[in-house]
Amino acid sequence: MIAGEQDSGWGSIEITKKEGYCTVLLENSAVSVQYDMHPRHAKKENQEVYIVSFVIKESGEDLGDWLDAAAGRYLLKKAGVVYDGSDRKTVRMGWETKRESALCIEEVSIFPDSQVMRIDYFTTCVNIVDIGFRDKFGTLEVYGAEEWLAQRKAVTDPELTNHENEHHRLVYELYPRYPNPFIDTPDWKGHAPTPLNHNGWMIMGVYNEESGIGYGRVVPFEEISYMKFLWGHGFEFFPFWRNSPSPRRPFTTYFFPVTEGAKEVISLGKAITAFEHPKLG
Repeated sequence: MIAGEQDSGWGSIEITKKEGYCTVLLENSAVSVQYDMHPRHAKKENQEVYIVSFVIKESGEDLGDWLDAAAGRYLLKKAGVVYDGSDRKTVRMGWETKRESALCIEEVSIFPDSQVMRIDYFTTCVNIVDIGFRDKFGTLEVYGAEEWLAQRKAVTDPELTNHENEHHRLVYELYPRYPNPFIDTPDWKGHAPTPLNHNGWMIMGVYNEESGIGYGRVVPFEEISYMKFLWGHGFEFFPFWRNSPSPRRPFTTYFFPVTEGAKEVISLGKAITAFEHPKLG
């Protein structure tokens, strides 16, 4: 049963109420994005709703079924369109969490003829997880990564390089494999990843080298102080890790598919950070 639907020509947001939770479908001429419960959770105690399908309409490629997920964020309990205009469409969503009656709130926006999706996090749980390319591994691309590696290599403190916990160990790889972190500033004695900062943002993506198809994220530099790469599939962000570097507050990220690999991850990411992407106005 369709509980709510908005359609003003260039795209639509469809909200459906199911037994115990909501689903959301966002569409424009470029992409189709579905928030739903994946079948893997159907018989689990803690059921979850996240992006189970992100389709690039031009190619039909589906980027993955485990995007914009979070630990401790379960079923989508509330959803409603809060803006429906000629420039964008926005849905506000509320997930149940471990804390009874405490919803995790975010807003997702799509734009006319644009593959870029904006996600505003008003409250967050432990992490934000993007796992795409479920049947294959992708290649990572991160703005400033090589310079950041050079800085990491200059840190030889054995307390960091031989940390007993792999989740906090500083390693000398361009893109460390899970569970080793790419950024762990609170534990690395405040060593800040300044080379990754492009106009206050970090730009990253993962893509298939043969096809060039993949996706990227633009995230605020100050809000993400701990991050890992999930093998060749995507990313795991920990906003305000240990309330550092700043108190918890709402923040904005951008998620976008690419078809031209690393070059487009960086070029489109830079256009977004400069707010010069032509279809975002």
